Amino acid sequence: MSQWYIGDPCYAIKGERWDEFCKILFTHPEYHNKLDTLGDGEGIEMQWKYSSHLNEELEEVFAEATLYIYDSPFGDGVWNIHGHKLGVDAGLLSVLPIEVCDSTDGGAVVESKFRPVFATSEQFPHVQLDIAGDIQQDTSGHLECSECGEWVLETSVIWSNHQGAVGDCCYEDEEGDEDDE
Repeated sequence: MSQWYIGDPCYAIKGERWDEFCKILFTHPEYHNKLDTLGDGEGIEMQWKYSSHLNEELEEVFAEATLYIYDSPFGDGVWNIHGHKLGVDAGLLSVLPIEVCDSTDGGAVVESKFRPVFATSEQFPHVQLDIAGDIQQDTSGHLECSECGEWVLETSVIWSNHQGAVGDCCYEDEEGDEDDE
């Protein structure tokens, strides 16, 4: 099992290392694309050679890691997923090997045999996270319509009780139907 940091990389990579990380990210060929989502919502993979520690002669020892970077739809905020609240301040989500992290504040550490994978979109669900085949999504502010299964904004719910909710997706305006006759 490997440990992975999930969350905004700005919380995990600090100081001069953050500046170095940003330079590599901003020059990545897939950093900008036509959909304005990194890797069309699938994120981008980038190699990072970083200073891991000083050896006995006080010389820097470098290691290399693969980082996975994703856009956070709509920029900064908080995503609630897999029981974690992931704060976003740099408009990014990431999956980082724990070894590259200076801190884990603002994100979470998960253990998994396989690398966790985000999928992001400006369409709902905005953020999905797959950890070892367990795919969950942030459904904050939405309810699933018990009639059609579509996810609707809580503000679009016509009625709700402990057994379900119906959104405006399935509500038929009876007066509107009479006018059509």
